[in-house]
Amino acid sequence: MNEFDSNLMKTCKLLQEITPDKSKCIETFCECGDFIKWLQESMGESGQQKIKVFVDLAMSSVGDDQNKIVKVQCLHSAVIGYSPLIFDLKPQHGFSKVLERCRIVLKEFSANPKLPKQLKDISSQLPWLKEIQKAHGSGKVPSLMQAEAITSDGIFTVGFAKGSVETMTEDIITATLPQQDKQYDFRQLQDLQSRLMLVADRNQLTAKETGVSVEMYSLILDSVTRLGNVLRKLRKSGCVLFKSWKSQFWCEQDRRVCVEISIGNEKDLPKLVGRTNQSEKVQHHIPVIAKFLEKCLDEWLAYIKQSRSEFYFLNFFTTDQLVILQQELAQMGSERKLSPHVFSLLSAVKDDCKLGTDV
Repeated sequence: MNEFDSNLMKTCKLLQEITPDKSKCIETFCECGDFIKWLQESMGESGQQKIKVFVDLAMSSVGDDQNKIVKVQCLHSAVIGYSPLIFDLKPQHGFSKVLERCRIVLKEFSANPKLPKQLKDISSQLPWLKEIQKAHGSGKVPSLMQAEAITSDGIFTVGFAKGSVETMTEDIITATLPQQDKQYDFRQLQDLQSRLMLVADRNQLTAKETGVSVEMYSLILDSVTRLGNVLRKLRKSGCVLFKSWKSQFWCEQDRRVCVEISIGNEKDLPKLVGRTNQSEKVQHHIPVIAKFLEKCLDEWLAYIKQSRSEFYFLNFFTTDQLVILQQELAQMGSERKLSPHVFSLLSAVKDDCKLGTDV
């Protein structure tokens, strides 16, 4: 009696609550060993995410066949209901962990009494499921999983690194998955979008049901690309306010701060942040920021046009040359020496221009 502790009492209480129906629910799981083993081997550690993708692909392959649609729905319900035992239970877990997972499954069983029958029915369809897996190959599932991971936990970065001179959109856009320690450059993101489009043609009906949103990935990437394009044009047109602009967008839906913008590399400069609410998530903020920058670009180009009209000598230079002069002449009075190319450019408005000359 002295060896009885609270854990043992909790275990006894759980066992006492197991009715014959609940016992049958767990027994059914044990009877479907081959099906459970196939799920664990084919879905891997990310089983719960991967089964959603597999269901999505399976649904797209059955068309309007109602019998097969019911089978796929049965697969989804059964695997999600038993997932604590299928994917969360590890060989090293002890008896208490097993009971903990059983409690979760039994809670699902209380909400869905058909759960054991669904598991048994879909277990008998294992050869058919293997055919679906073989028919779709290994390409589509990883693509959909990558899209889901990026739109759920990814961080998009749009901006210039310190001292960078990038002028191409693909040089200023990246996405990272911190949990997987993985980074995608712009070309990889575009390639993933192209592969997703091949799947999406047959995948539109079930995207919302499975949580795999090809549309969401495209929406975010298109918005980020739009932002990158206008940011590049602002910098190329010589607007120094955006010379060191950098913005980050967190796709995690539960994160309060989903946008962070810095306009310089100095540590003491304040950063702008955007917060999520029930109606506006990160996908809503990016187009708004892009639209604002497009307005800034229009106003800057109008200012340049007006300045060229007022100061005729500016027309001796291209925009790129004005950007060079802007950067170099700002260094006058500092220890940094001016580039000899500056004097060559200024010779367009004053012959034999050199340092010390009154320009």
